[in-house]
Amino acid sequence: MSDFADKVVLVTGSSSGIGAAVALAFAQQGAKVVITGRNAEALNKVAEQIKTSSKHEALQIVGDLSEKTFPEKLMKETIAKFG
Repeated sequence: MSDFADKVVLVTGSSSGIGAAVALAFAQQGAKVVITGRNAEALNKVAEQIKTSSKHEALQIVGDLSEKTFPEKLMKETIAKFG
């Protein structure tokens, strides 16, 4: 059993590099993962990697945290999906 089973993890900057690796690692440990970044195509690739390697689906939310309204959108969509 994983320490992250049934936990929700939100990983910002997860469309590439360290953020993508962190999101994948959490998913492999059983977490429900929310991935976010500015590049929709790159997020799709990361979501597919998560699905392939962990059999879980990631919630993808495209946006930029520097935009004033995006953090609220991020939280609302995460709560709507995972409670």
